[in-house]
Amino acid sequence: MKKAVIRRSPRQADVDLIRLAHRQHGVITRSDALARGLSPADLIRLTAERRWVERHPGIFLAATQPSTTASECQAALLAVGGDCALAGASAAWVWTLPGSERVDYPELVVPGNRRFTHLAYVRVRRVAVTAFRSVVRRGWPVTPLEVTVRDLAAHLTRRDLRALVQHLVLEQRTTLERLSGVLGRGLSGSAALRQILEEVDPAFQSVWERRLHDALVRRGLRPRPQLSLVAPSGRRCYLDLGFPEVRLGVEIDGFLTHMRRFAIGRRRANAVTLELGWELAQYAVEDLAERLDEVADEIVAYVLARKERLPAPEVDQRSRNRTPTAASLRIARR
Repeated sequence: MKKAVIRRSPRQADVDLIRLAHRQHGVITRSDALARGLSPADLIRLTAERRWVERHPGIFLAATQPSTTASECQAALLAVGGDCALAGASAAWVWTLPGSERVDYPELVVPGNRRFTHLAYVRVRRVAVTAFRSVVRRGWPVTPLEVTVRDLAAHLTRRDLRALVQHLVLEQRTTLERLSGVLGRGLSGSAALRQILEEVDPAFQSVWERRLHDALVRRGLRPRPQLSLVAPSGRRCYLDLGFPEVRLGVEIDGFLTHMRRFAIGRRRANAVTLELGWELAQYAVEDLAERLDEVADEIVAYVLARKERLPAPEVDQRSRNRTPTAASLRIARR
């Protein structure tokens, strides 16, 4: 005995599709419609009545659903199908990175051996099969956070990329080591990301100290690196560069300066220099990376201005009024 097949009415099938669409950001596929009892003719009719809008071949958006980043990404994923993941700006939106509140066009990444139909207003990029990686974030298949940052590095300005890396590390969402782990020859964004990682790396800060020191020496100054200062209260600090003759210190604030244990050292340096009557000029590594010569010229101007304002060194009055002896006169004649 054959099992009776219960056919749903087009109206009931349409209601079921709308419920499904609510769970999929307003998007359904042709297969979804046929599986719920609609015929191809019913689907054509509903599309003609503008109750469903065809976003891609076989992919439909409910007319009651406005076009949003979520709906466009969902439609692109369903249209490409198979192994694929959101990448680039679309992945940044999923990871809620700064400045990614809205995505103009969905961007996807697929393994290099995948075949797919090119879609209008969708960027699909192939990567090597061994390089394809995806995770699930907020229900979306997406490239890992570090890979997403590397992809963005190919399009962001140096300043914006530096700010993004610092933000993610400070928020403890990733580490410099994990970001370094996604670098590779020929990978888009690797070169730009590598430069930023070198700048924010703690060891690289000393490199910029050396470059600034050399730039000041070329301008006729003699800065003393890692100058130790001790306040009358007993507190000690070390300045990156110092000019004792004019009581001027230079501090280079790298990325780690913003972390708590390094910020304590900076506050100590500020307190000690204030107690000793020193002036402290602070520069970020970003300043040196972008305008080293300008910073060096500013420090030269600071030194000259301090020399004019500070009183001349006091001369020992006893040595000034001392009467020369016969022995000293004989030495002078020789």
